[in-house]
Amino acid sequence: MAIQSRSKHMWFTFSKRQRQFFALLVVVILACIIYKAYLHIYSRMLNNVYQWTVSQAARRGKYNSTDGEVAHGEAFSRFPNFSYEDYYDAENSYGQRHGRHDIQSINLQMWQLNKEKSFFDPRLAPINFTIVPNASLCSEVRLVVVVHVRAEDAPSRNYWRDTYGVRDLKSQSNYSILFSIGKPSTLSDQEKIEEEAAECGDILQTDYKDAYRNLTLKHLAELRYLTMACPKNVVVLKMDDDIAWNVQNVSTFIRNNITSEELYCARLDLAPIRNNASKWYATMEEWSEPMYPPYCSGWCYLAPITVVERLISVAHSQRFFWIDDVFITGVLRKAANVSIAKARLNKHIYYYIGRQSATRAAKYSKRGKINANRLSNSSMKYHGKLTYV
Repeated sequence: MAIQSRSKHMWFTFSKRQRQFFALLVVVILACIIYKAYLHIYSRMLNNVYQWTVSQAARRGKYNSTDGEVAHGEAFSRFPNFSYEDYYDAENSYGQRHGRHDIQSINLQMWQLNKEKSFFDPRLAPINFTIVPNASLCSEVRLVVVVHVRAEDAPSRNYWRDTYGVRDLKSQSNYSILFSIGKPSTLSDQEKIEEEAAECGDILQTDYKDAYRNLTLKHLAELRYLTMACPKNVVVLKMDDDIAWNVQNVSTFIRNNITSEELYCARLDLAPIRNNASKWYATMEEWSEPMYPPYCSGWCYLAPITVVERLISVAHSQRFFWIDDVFITGVLRKAANVSIAKARLNKHIYYYIGRQSATRAAKYSKRGKINANRLSNSSMKYHGKLTYV
């Protein structure tokens, strides 16, 4: 009783303003707790509603993406009851015009491999290839370098061909280069790409709109192709088009280090960016968790083809996420129980300062500053255009 009266007495020793402040503080704290609980419950509800909606739409075969850049919803609306003859337009296809019938067989193979799978998110279902590279690109090498490049960016592809695509250099280090693209915005650009592909034989094109928010589609398409076209001993080196690399050192690294079922890359442990001014802004509807799973920095990673197969094998059970680095090397990697190996690739692979385009760097190669015969760490650092990541 004495303690209670003393506490009451102490409360009234505060001034009226102080009592109001403490009361307001308690209200603010309670409001924050309630708001945080509300956000948690709301995000869970949205996620559950989304999953139910997608599953129902997939069951009815009526799914259409609300993302304007994901432009292939109807392409797989009949999946898995897929009729290849209904979907493949032989008369207007690239393969028909150029006498390349391997497109039809590779698409058939892809759909046969996936026809028994029920995709939780139909956006992750296979999409038809419209251009495929020469069969020898993957079957006769140890390393396949997959370069992400915009469909319209032929100058960047030519830069890679003029430097890393030199025949002697590729033969010496036993690798090939594959350019992964989607569909351009104009018919004239598509015709140019088809002519380029017929001449060079190093382009893989898939039937989706080539856009930044479709990078997950690009990434999935190229990995699916590689698992069908490449032998089991092949290693995949995924790179962006603004990356430079020491061919000899990377080949040595692969020969001495790629011995386990792991991804080799620079590991990132990051939270989603909630600032809508950011290029990588992710809404709560897109990603409700407070953290991304550990994933690989997007500029480069190394993966044995057996690891690629494991990543692809779990795609049907996942929800689509548009940031491809997070989805492929984070979500799929975690679901497939693949670990990330510690790999100091920055000793051999470089990043252009200020994300300069490969076409600008090509000007220096013409003057002999960066060329196929001098792709060494010392020469790249000396000329100041490249730096360690």
